[in-house]
Amino acid sequence: MARPTAEQTHSDLEVVDLHTVQATELEELWQHEVGAWRDRLLWDISAIAAAFRRTLERGGIAGKVVRIGGRAVGFTYYAVTGQLGVVGGLVLSPVWGTIAAGEALLRETVDTVRRKGVRRIEAAFVSIDYPWLAPAFERQGFRTYWREFLRVALHAVPALEPPPAGVQLRPWRETSIAEIAQIMRAAYAGGIDAQAHQRYRTEHGCRAVLDDILHQGSCGNLVAEASVLAYHRSRGVGFIVTTEVASGQAHVAQVAVLPTYQRQGIGRSLLTYSMACLVEGRFDTLSLIVYQANDRALRLYRALGFHTVLAFPVFTWEA
Repeated sequence: MARPTAEQTHSDLEVVDLHTVQATELEELWQHEVGAWRDRLLWDISAIAAAFRRTLERGGIAGKVVRIGGRAVGFTYYAVTGQLGVVGGLVLSPVWGTIAAGEALLRETVDTVRRKGVRRIEAAFVSIDYPWLAPAFERQGFRTYWREFLRVALHAVPALEPPPAGVQLRPWRETSIAEIAQIMRAAYAGGIDAQAHQRYRTEHGCRAVLDDILHQGSCGNLVAEASVLAYHRSRGVGFIVTTEVASGQAHVAQVAVLPTYQRQGIGRSLLTYSMACLVEGRFDTLSLIVYQANDRALRLYRALGFHTVLAFPVFTWEA
């Protein structure tokens, strides 16, 4: 099948509901996405793709599909909870997709979510090689935030940074989730993360984020030995959650320190402890995602050897 011409792109382009499409029509798109994450980010999302197919076959996912000449060349999916809409992803074929198709897909998705009466829309998915995406979202009235995907090679055990006097690092305990959620909310209050993600503004929302990480597989599987909590006088003051996203590849899913305990070396201590455990566990790399506006965190990560693999935008819209 020949690639559509510019004239065909406009005359044969249509956007339809995701539930009207067979999962097999999206298989080529998913395989490209799985390959892109594997090659660029060293991240295995094949299990996520399989779960998406199963849920789509049951009619459990809302979204849109863009076709050109009857061929599915891109899709989005979203969720609406109360007055919050979340665009969970956008996938466009690098061969058959066009900027016109991508923008039509995005416009129809946003319009559909807005018609559901939401007051806020967040689109915080990782996008790879879509330079047109930020301008397209901004034309829809969204605010853009830039994030960076960082990675460090784990060649040798790093120099451990001991925590400050009186602070102890204790093994991971899932029974501490309520305490960890409190640390998250306080650490993110008023910061860039809370601006871009409504869930980070409340303890309930932070617990939902942790549930996604620990029980829904959104960031791979927990590496318990490389996840640790920092305590001062029996009070939780910081933590790090590390996961395995592919064989030999680890990811910092969350790391946070209470504001009154920041700038004391606790964050560096948590990271170097986790890195040392991963080296002993024969992991090859460690990655994380951080907002570009978080200068202090970026400086710390770069000082520990992390380098930028990908910069990508995320978006919010307020009614």
